[in-house]
Amino acid sequence: MLEYRLVAFDLDGTLLQGEPSWSLLHRYFGTLDKAEKAHEMYIKGEISYEQFMYTDLSLWPKPLHRSTLESILLKAKLRPEAKYVVEKLKKAGMKIAIVTAALDLLANRIGKLLNVDFVYSNKIGFDERGYYDGKVYPLVEPLKKDLILKSLASNLSIDLRNTIAVGDNVQDESFLRIAGLSFVIGDRKLAQKIKAVYIEDLREILDYLKL
Repeated sequence: MLEYRLVAFDLDGTLLQGEPSWSLLHRYFGTLDKAEKAHEMYIKGEISYEQFMYTDLSLWPKPLHRSTLESILLKAKLRPEAKYVVEKLKKAGMKIAIVTAALDLLANRIGKLLNVDFVYSNKIGFDERGYYDGKVYPLVEPLKKDLILKSLASNLSIDLRNTIAVGDNVQDESFLRIAGLSFVIGDRKLAQKIKAVYIEDLREILDYLKL
């Protein structure tokens, strides 16, 4: 078996369980239906991801304080086995990254909780009083997560064959395909399509690696 040195996890549906953070926010604001239409336009290539982010956030009530978003995102549920799995992978000498299109307000909190090495996520701007200032920073495009993994591996002088990617749906497909080993949690059809290892619990990664 190859020596794996870097593991990149998606966040929603992978390290987290239950309703995605994107849905949690829109459900709270009552904008879920309109948001789904914009998301579909992005998936079809009708708008850029930056345009999608601007459209997405334009649906939310203003003024919008950072603390409101943070309180909603506290409802996001970490998989009970996630911390144990990350700790075991780190003890085995692997670097751990989160690569997600979720907001950094959530991703950074989970990254700190799990003590991961790198967090890549999307950001929005806030003024000096903590209110959303209308700016977006689309740093992780869902359909192009492979670019993040390639860049990180290169910066760490790690061959892609020595990387692992873990995701849960078709939006993770780009980085699942380029990793040396890929795990798909909860979507058996996707796993079969891209020849990834299907799992239903993150601890199965440890079983597969014999850790």
